[in-house]
Amino acid sequence: MSGFNMRPNHKPGNPFSIDPVCGMKVDANQPPVQWVFQGQEYHFCSDVCKQLFQREPQKYIKVEAG
Repeated sequence: MSGFNMRPNHKPGNPFSIDPVCGMKVDANQPPVQWVFQGQEYHFCSDVCKQLFQREPQKYIKVEAG
């Protein structure tokens, strides 16, 4: 799969976020790929995960009941 990177994307001790598609830890200060959706910034480990998210964001967004 082109654009898929299985190398760790953060250094131990640095703040991280979780790629909503694959669950991989991503450096929160310098994410490999990011995208803003409905005012929320999302961080991804690769372009592949970003593209999957863009196709079906509702599948990956955790919606809290209000």
